[in-house]
Amino acid sequence: MRQTLQFYTANAQGQQKNWIPNVANLFHLHCGRNFRCQAPHPFLAADFDGKSAPAKKLAGQEVKIPLGPFVRDHVCLDLESGSAIDGGKFDVEIVPAGTRFLAEIRCDGWNRALTDEESAAFDDLCALMLAGALGLGGKTTNGYGRYRVVESGYQRLDMTKPQDMEAWLNLSRDGLPGQSLAAKCLARPGRGLTGSLAMPLVCDTPILIGGGAPMLPDGSVSEADIIFALSPWLDYGKKSADWRPVLPGSALKGVLRHAIYRILRDSGLDEAEARERLNGLFGHIKDDEGQCGKLVIEDCPLNTKKPRQLVQHVAIDRFTGGALDGALFGEEPVWADGLELSLRFHVREAAATEAALIFQALLDLGQGLLAVGNGGNRGNGRLRAADNASPQAIIASLNGNLAWNGMEILAGDGAKRLQTLLELAEEWERTTEEA
Repeated sequence: MRQTLQFYTANAQGQQKNWIPNVANLFHLHCGRNFRCQAPHPFLAADFDGKSAPAKKLAGQEVKIPLGPFVRDHVCLDLESGSAIDGGKFDVEIVPAGTRFLAEIRCDGWNRALTDEESAAFDDLCALMLAGALGLGGKTTNGYGRYRVVESGYQRLDMTKPQDMEAWLNLSRDGLPGQSLAAKCLARPGRGLTGSLAMPLVCDTPILIGGGAPMLPDGSVSEADIIFALSPWLDYGKKSADWRPVLPGSALKGVLRHAIYRILRDSGLDEAEARERLNGLFGHIKDDEGQCGKLVIEDCPLNTKKPRQLVQHVAIDRFTGGALDGALFGEEPVWADGLELSLRFHVREAAATEAALIFQALLDLGQGLLAVGNGGNRGNGRLRAADNASPQAIIASLNGNLAWNGMEILAGDGAKRLQTLLELAEEWERTTEEA
């Protein structure tokens, strides 16, 4: 199967640009190792004309897509204080959102024909790829590596037949076979809380994400000391690179992680027990051992054409109450009254205690109790549900496909949904008391 994939969130990579290695390992994870499944070529970035950018480069042709490097800043948060850890700032080099890749995936029986079971398994894998159900690259639980398939083609070839061998030899790197394959997500009985949901929110305050670098994407220098860090986006329709305000999934994940940690501590658990439960939900890594998190949070685009605004601040002398000499500084946050956004989450097989913690943190977020980004102590980054909604209304506003042990829990009105969540919360309390 050949297909063109487009990332709608950034993809975190290492040193190499414009390709995604070791995709076959991801396929083995979903298919098992009962048959040979290969991505014979790396996922090669497509130029704005749809042709392979590396192939054009090797042929001496001009490549239009920008080659970067593109960097996104991150910071580690202290669980106790919720503030940045000293020396915890780091960055990752990313492939920009919107980048298109040309991918070829094949299942080859080598010296024998494929069995019906192998063919069916490969078809299911291709269908999962078409549905965008696999995360590519690193940091997928932080919103990286989400994609959608722009176009695809599928072809079965019997190498014992001369016409099929000729068709194989004449395949073009930039061409797609004519057959199509329907996308589907394989229904898998999930234990606990499994599925996806979207949470509509409103922001009336400034939002400041990233920051620290006053250099703007066009090379000019901002007057502000700290600016909202825009994320690169490749627009193949306009054949240009764009910079857009995005609320990173990692920023939202950090806020929820800290909020859930505080809930665990307030419930009477000590630091070690709280961290252990937190690691079960958000994942952890230590030396050669680790566990993938159960909660995936997507990047959230801020759909506003209003530019960043310069906001001036001054530090106050705590002894005199006057302005400190030379302490005037400026910020450029995104600030648009009534800015509407939709946060998207995916959760996989969370236990009852974890499900209750997730929804309690979402209720705190919807009630404006959690700040996202820089400057939360001075009013920045306060998100809320529309019309200062009650907990019941916040739960009723959630939409998506979320199930508890196979039972849909987002069906019905807010009261019914809240009752389901209360039952999860009661189970969480019983578990805590027993512990």
